[in-house]
Amino acid sequence: MAVAGSLPAMAIIAGAAIGGMALGIVTATIGKAIGREVGKWLDGLFD
Repeated sequence: MAVAGSLPAMAIIAGAAIGGMALGIVTATIGKAIGREVGKWLDGLFD
């Protein structure tokens, strides 16, 4: 019975882990895009 009780908790943890990874990928993608734009802008300053 204890195993059945822990299944919802495991599902919540798995969902949170997957959600966290998805968020991390999105954040990294946005961060890379911003970094690229900032890099271009900085290159423009030193030309």
